[in-house]
Amino acid sequence: MSTVRQTMTELRDNYEKAQRKLETADANLKKFHTRSDRLTLANFDERLRELEDIRCEYEQSRTLSRDIHATETYKIAKNQFYNNISRYLSSKMPKIEQRLENDDLIPLFGYDLIKHCSKRKDTLIAYPIKICIRLLENSLNEEGLFRIALSQGKQKKTLLLNLIYKQLIGEQH
Repeated sequence: MSTVRQTMTELRDNYEKAQRKLETADANLKKFHTRSDRLTLANFDERLRELEDIRCEYEQSRTLSRDIHATETYKIAKNQFYNNISRYLSSKMPKIEQRLENDDLIPLFGYDLIKHCSKRKDTLIAYPIKICIRLLENSLNEEGLFRIALSQGKQKKTLLLNLIYKQLIGEQH
């Protein structure tokens, strides 16, 4: 991990160095453009092109350094993500294997719902329905399969109806 940090530090330093060189090249080019004697200089066009080339070279170097740093950062993050997922799954595997060994495998689809529920020991809710409930509980804030965001007009109507409903409930109690 220390070599990764060292590499990342070197990449960041290369980017910062290229950024400083680009800023210097920009300043030199600007100074050269504003020189009062620029029209009398013999090699003005050649020097101008040279400064522009240097500026372009530093800009490319900065962009390359930034891209390499971003790529390496992504690789590290991706590896950490996969390592975390692997550890999580490894910790859950014994429980999954035990469940597969000990539980009677009950068909989920194309099977009589009453028979399915009667074979389930811990609950009377069918497994596919339980999965849907868990998905709903964990993703109510997400737009997608179970929830489609309302248009702004429908949101306002819903809020208004909710207010009216609360007022009616309040009057009854």
